[in-house]
Amino acid sequence: MSRKGKHDDDLIMEEMVVLAKKHVEVLLDRRELLEPSARRIQHINAEIKNVVLDVMVVKMEEEHGEARIRIKVIIQGILNKEIVWLGKDNMMHHMTVNEPFSTFLLFTDKDMEKFGSIDPDEFDFDPDRITAQVWNAEVEGVVSHLISPNRLQEKVILGFEILLKQRALVQD
Repeated sequence: MSRKGKHDDDLIMEEMVVLAKKHVEVLLDRRELLEPSARRIQHINAEIKNVVLDVMVVKMEEEHGEARIRIKVIIQGILNKEIVWLGKDNMMHHMTVNEPFSTFLLFTDKDMEKFGSIDPDEFDFDPDRITAQVWNAEVEGVVSHLISPNRLQEKVILGFEILLKQRALVQD
């Protein structure tokens, strides 16, 4: 979208402006039942899939009457795991597990001031103009232990870099 600005040669464009960027980690601690029983775990491959972000914009008043911005980004998705183990029968076995996960990340006007892209006093609270984007999503680590021949304990750390964006009018 574009339109004329104050001067005839000024053009006002609508574009996405990055308001802030934050990192969040999620710890998944699960136990899996292995059938048939295992001698040892050969390997576990883990991949993040189907990530969905929802944005909730909240304006709160503080003690001194100063408005503060709070934006919560809800992160949901699926962790797909491929578990391969050597069974007590000396055969290799494979299991696929899809585990849902969710967490949230809080952005405040202080985060946006640090990023330096907006003036919080002029921030538009229209939730339809605020979006979030996954900049980076990765499995940061997987630790597993056989706690019995048929019980696997897993701890998986997921990391996300989230960008908070807003459609804004920018003068060209």
